[in-house]
Amino acid sequence: MLHFSLAALFRIDADTVLITSTATIFGPAFIAPVARALGNRELMVSGITTGLMGFSLGTYLGLALSWLLRP
Repeated sequence: MLHFSLAALFRIDADTVLITSTATIFGPAFIAPVARALGNRELMVSGITTGLMGFSLGTYLGLALSWLLRP
């Protein structure tokens, strides 16, 4: 809900919101079918980039959390 609320606040178009939402939930592998279904293949690069950034950020946040919680 936060993603869609901020997108509405900043007036981001619906195709971009759907692509970035798919990238954050399912990862970059699902961007191409969604972009094809939307008929907007220009957003594939930004969607794949968002998904890969989410993977890398999640990896480092997970490593930091495990480092903080170790005995």
